[in-house]
Amino acid sequence: MAKIKFYNKTQEIINNNLLLTITVIYLIIYSINLGNQRPIFVDEAWYSNPAYNFYLGGWIQNTNVGSGGDSNFIFPLIQGILFKILGFSLSVARFTSVLGGMFSTYLFYRIFKSLKIENMAILIALFTFWGIILYHATFTMSRPESWSIPFVLFSLLSTLLYFFKKKTKFIILAGVGSGLAFLTHPDTITFIFVNGVMLLLVTIYQKRYFNILWFVMPVFLAGAVFILNYQYILDSPYFLNTIESRSINNSGVINNIVNNLIENIKFYTLPSKTKFFNSLLLTIFLLSGLFFKRKNNYLFISSLYGIAIWFISIILFAKTAYLFQYVFIFSIINIAIIANYLKKYQTVCFGFTILMVFAAIGTNYTRIDNIHSTLAEDWSKGIIPDNSKVFGPLELWYFVPDTRYAPYNFRLDRNWKEHEVTPNNMEYFIYCKNIDMGHNHIRRPLVEKFLTYENKSLIYELESV
Repeated sequence: MAKIKFYNKTQEIINNNLLLTITVIYLIIYSINLGNQRPIFVDEAWYSNPAYNFYLGGWIQNTNVGSGGDSNFIFPLIQGILFKILGFSLSVARFTSVLGGMFSTYLFYRIFKSLKIENMAILIALFTFWGIILYHATFTMSRPESWSIPFVLFSLLSTLLYFFKKKTKFIILAGVGSGLAFLTHPDTITFIFVNGVMLLLVTIYQKRYFNILWFVMPVFLAGAVFILNYQYILDSPYFLNTIESRSINNSGVINNIVNNLIENIKFYTLPSKTKFFNSLLLTIFLLSGLFFKRKNNYLFISSLYGIAIWFISIILFAKTAYLFQYVFIFSIINIAIIANYLKKYQTVCFGFTILMVFAAIGTNYTRIDNIHSTLAEDWSKGIIPDNSKVFGPLELWYFVPDTRYAPYNFRLDRNWKEHEVTPNNMEYFIYCKNIDMGHNHIRRPLVEKFLTYENKSLIYELESV
């Protein structure tokens, strides 16, 4: 009897303080991963470099690889502000993403409440969100998707509220969210298009035909800011190259579709069985809404959103695997709606999602290529002085940010010329056997040239731990 009372009291506390409970659980889950147990992913140093330059008082500009993270600049702007407040470190860089995940969690909560989802179904959906490795990794490493996702969710929530309340301010906010999402990551453009079409249909249905302009104007303003930053502030001559890298390739529509399908198949056949299970589970829930239009119209619309984003991306854009982060948002929404109907099975489902979260956390402790845990101690002794010219793996830039660092994958003719990055001109070469030297036909021979250079004191060699 006492156990039943305790259980009922616990449920009452959770129900009355659900948002606070969710926030505390999220911070516990994700703060675990702010330490050194997770290896540095190459893109983390790529995106933190522009933020570090902003932290030093300059503008958001990439000075190690040569480009990346500075044209769609919102993420490094947020990260740079946190550097100014908390100081520069890998943990603060990752904390930026943890905050993005916390806002995503809150916005999912608001979306679920607007759809009249009950608390237990909300917990099931959110624990699934936290337990999906694709999202868990995004919110535990320094990547721009950690903030493009909440901006997409903010736009989606505003779209829902506009549909329910028919107030102009919500369609404006939907446009603002979409604009910020684009300025954070270019892959969000497919969501923006699909959401814009949905809002156009809603405004036509409401016979408020010109209201769609309130959505379009912030999006166009964001596009203007992007061009202004890229062409005039960064003064980059590579605008068309950037557009081409994200758009359909020159081989034609059919070949592009085939190439993208192959890329997507790779996404579903990752070596990790857990990742494969995650992807399969989310795909099933995404497609499930197509068969329940009469049961729940929102479930059907949610599936249409996700499938439309995926389908348009397959046709028009290159390298769509990362776009699954925006596609599977609608799988999470579908899980909440379906769980709301399955009241008899909610306890079992919730227990299963808890296991998913533990599995996702475990992925951060099973990597064997973590070299940077020893570097923090070694390099704090000043082995490589500031302002030195260094050639090394991009991941290790975090430990010598005040050097003139040329990573293995530097982009020629941006910040470095090929003739500058040679053993005769560089002062230090950092080599680690298990870090990818790069597959580029120029970079690999260049690394090998450094390895065979007669002055062996140039090399600071590291072993994996």
